[in-house]
Amino acid sequence: MGRRNQVALTPKNKGGRPPRVPGEKLQRINLSLRPNVLFGLELLARDRDVSLSQAVEYAFNVVARSYDIEGETLDKISQSVAALEGGGLGEVTLDAHDGIEYTNEERKQILAKFFADTGLARILMTPASLRLAEERYFYDVYCVDGPHYWTEGEIFNRLARNGFVHGLSPEDVANEWRRLAKEKVAPRAATRKKAKKA
Repeated sequence: MGRRNQVALTPKNKGGRPPRVPGEKLQRINLSLRPNVLFGLELLARDRDVSLSQAVEYAFNVVARSYDIEGETLDKISQSVAALEGGGLGEVTLDAHDGIEYTNEERKQILAKFFADTGLARILMTPASLRLAEERYFYDVYCVDGPHYWTEGEIFNRLARNGFVHGLSPEDVANEWRRLAKEKVAPRAATRKKAKKA
């Protein structure tokens, strides 16, 4: 049988990327690579019969399993961030300080949204020695003692960014976050209490 017939009998690759996990988002980036590195990635993609993006993911995963940062593998660190941001946690206990009792699934969604709004999952999982100045500031604001208003990550993010730019103390920013968040969740708590009594 000639080469032409062999090609015709080979199942055609449909291409594209496999279906994503519900809620999974991809991030587009631009890279500048040396020609030999790009060629190597292209060969890896061809050999594995995947897209260039999937070849990069594969290469990362291979390295991440053995690359160690401060006693943790890069794979474990990145998987922990994925679990926090994607709501892939087990049993979650949190006090949202709005008087509402949430199911475990709702608590996971609240935390995932909080971490997505604030970027704190990545900051918390980044080894301290590798945190950038703004990340250290966000971490310090987050660590100030007191209640965490998990449902109000957007307020936290806005205030922490502003506090970092203007040199405000983490304590002042955390206290302002709590004050504004408490004002915002108070009506929800009151509504929920009324509904519970009825």
